[in-house]
Amino acid sequence: RYIVLHSFDKIPTDETFPKYLPMGYSQGCPVISDEAMRRVDALLQTKTKPVLLWIYVDEP
Repeated sequence: RYIVLHSFDKIPTDETFPKYLPMGYSQGCPVISDEAMRRVDALLQTKTKPVLLWIYVDEP
């Protein structure tokens, strides 16, 4: 199974933390707004080396 970063038009551009979005927007992959994806894509296009996306939850 691949984990991919993808956008979805129902995801708001404004930060939602500490509120959360309803389940069902993804099956475990990180999801960002279309606007954020355009920015991330532009940044990634400038990279010549692989990029690692590190996601974690800091729980007690």
